[in-house]
Amino acid sequence: MYWISPSEVLKLPLPHIRSNGICYNANVTEKEKIQLIRSCMLFSELEEEDLMHIAAVVREKVLPAKTVFIEEGTPGEEAYIVYKGLTKVYRMTEEGKEVQIALRSSGEIIGELAILDAGPRSAHVATLQETHVLVISKKELEQVVHKRPSVALGVIRNLAKRIRENTSTMQSMSSVQLNQRMLSLLITLRGYFSNQEITMSHEELAQLIGATRPRVTEALHTLAAQKKIVMSHKKITIVT
Repeated sequence: MYWISPSEVLKLPLPHIRSNGICYNANVTEKEKIQLIRSCMLFSELEEEDLMHIAAVVREKVLPAKTVFIEEGTPGEEAYIVYKGLTKVYRMTEEGKEVQIALRSSGEIIGELAILDAGPRSAHVATLQETHVLVISKKELEQVVHKRPSVALGVIRNLAKRIRENTSTMQSMSSVQLNQRMLSLLITLRGYFSNQEITMSHEELAQLIGATRPRVTEALHTLAAQKKIVMSHKKITIVT
């Protein structure tokens, strides 16, 4: 058997085979459906009975390898929970070049935005190998929510959790970027001060770098803890 890495997988050419009319039923037990639905972030906090109601309306499909089953910009009415297989999410540039976004495999949901709002698909999705999925439509989910309002509350909680996690990640990335920008600024500034000791206030540095004073103070303390700079009374020295 020949194995390839995810980076190599992303380079595989994908002929535009449509999924309509070429999917067929798979065999998934109700217990497996419930476990699979629970594994998705969107439904992970739902009660067992809520999961059972969703499992009752999902449909099983198998998509052949190299099948484009979601197209960017088209209306979306269904979401897909991957049971087995591998897919890639990508967008196309104006020049016709593919820009890879992510790989999606077992236990992950694809196209969930389509069943939560009325917007068009935000990206293309294609199978890289034969892929088994559970399909749930927007209409079916709405019917479940009418019967079980707790499903909507669970989905909202999970979406809020995702937003918090994304915000935390962005803040972390922003902090790292600010630290690097601050160190670069200090390296540039030291040539303008005698003995290469920078005598500028945190407020002045904040104005130069385009950040708030507290963020600048935090960045300086981080750089000091990393032993990249030394701070004394109104002086900053870069460790060489």
